[in-house]
Amino acid sequence: MSQTKGLLRQVDEAESETLQRIATAWRNSAFDDMNLLRTFALRQGVLDILIGFMRYIYSKASVEPELIEMARIKSARLAGCRH
Repeated sequence: MSQTKGLLRQVDEAESETLQRIATAWRNSAFDDMNLLRTFALRQGVLDILIGFMRYIYSKASVEPELIEMARIKSARLAGCRH
């Protein structure tokens, strides 16, 4: 779920058709939480890298889904996330 408050500035995906398309694909394929996408969307180059990485991990990599989930949990823990 997206937060209404936060320390990082975020972009509104309604600002462009491209961001709307990316946001829809993000929701359908990856996460319900839009904070990561909205934060990285502030810089197009960073967003392109993130989308490329996510596309590789979730569709082309031969990494087991369980290992991907373990990496997500470990990354969240190292970043100090609550969950």
